[in-house]
Amino acid sequence: MKSDASWAPLGSRVNRDVYIIAEYGPGSVEFRPVTGVLVNGQNDIAQVVTGPTTTLAADLNPTPLISGNKYVVVSWGMSGDRVAESAGAKVVKVIGSDDVDPELVQLEGELVPTESGSPVLDETGAVVAIVVMREVTGGVSKKALALPIQKLTEWIKGNQGVPVAEAARPDLAKLVGQTTGLCIFLGKRSALARTQLRYPDAPFGRDILSQVQQRASGGTEASFTLFDKPLRIATQAEAINVRSRCPELEDGKAYYGSVVSQLTAKNQIKVGAIQAMRYLGDVFYWARVTEVISSE
Repeated sequence: MKSDASWAPLGSRVNRDVYIIAEYGPGSVEFRPVTGVLVNGQNDIAQVVTGPTTTLAADLNPTPLISGNKYVVVSWGMSGDRVAESAGAKVVKVIGSDDVDPELVQLEGELVPTESGSPVLDETGAVVAIVVMREVTGGVSKKALALPIQKLTEWIKGNQGVPVAEAARPDLAKLVGQTTGLCIFLGKRSALARTQLRYPDAPFGRDILSQVQQRASGGTEASFTLFDKPLRIATQAEAINVRSRCPELEDGKAYYGSVVSQLTAKNQIKVGAIQAMRYLGDVFYWARVTEVISSE
């Protein structure tokens, strides 16, 4: 991961303001918080630890980049004045080692702003380097510098004695008392059409989701309240994420708040306003968390 002064100040051990921007479905964007960060100030890169459910990964190939060979840079670079809607790929050629920092290699290619931190792939699709900066001359960038994975893995191995650990999630009851706007997923309409319920799609069970669906279909308001009694997730759901805010739709994409805690069957919650989000041919129901009642 590329370090950035606005995300992870150089020299930081842990910084909660770092996010991985993940596009995990058609038109879905989520900002995933990173709670463990180790920064290499010299090379401007960061080693991060995310949650156990993170599945974003790529094969690494710690072999030297060969001068004259062509590689591929994949990124969400700028498209006009905004970040591109989907990832793009462009071919770059290795020129050789950098004159100032021989650990870096020079790439020949037209890279654009926001492409720092992009992976450089070989013909097998494995990551062989990370773009760390562009060289801009007269407003035009024809060269970039990249850190080979071989050098990166040496740094990571050197830090194995002081591994980066993910910080413990805050207590949900205390968090609700200190923060407004926390949001939880109640389920989606299509789950009710299934004979066998999928609990990730209806974490509080069929009866609660049916009540929400009936209330939503009978009104026209953007949000509504329904439950006075506390709710508990189904035991089959095990745990569900509590987010910093309810999702918002913008330009056909759903932007989700970051995960700040988890709700298990040990606790009950009271919810306030419920909102129905029409998205990708379905309806998703989200609710504001107003109180946590511990069963312990």
